[in-house]
Amino acid sequence: MNKVSIVYADNGKVLMLTDIPAKDVTYTGRHAGVVDFDCRELPRADDLMVVGGRVVEKPVQPSPHHVFDYAAKQWIDPRTPETEW
Repeated sequence: MNKVSIVYADNGKVLMLTDIPAKDVTYTGRHAGVVDFDCRELPRADDLMVVGGRVVEKPVQPSPHHVFDYAAKQWIDPRTPETEW
């Protein structure tokens, strides 16, 4: 089991992963908090988000065109007919 600390933004986006315990993490940028997270394999920051103080996996990206909307907590496709024409 691996233990990592996750620094996250107000919208739940993971800003930093570290092996330093949460109580000892120093992060000088704007952030909402730091939580400890136990995991079997070391995660990628892009695969996680923090919701209500809990670390959760983001859903699988439906296509390479989709971008994650942290406010809505879902993938969106920003393409429009105008941008694809």
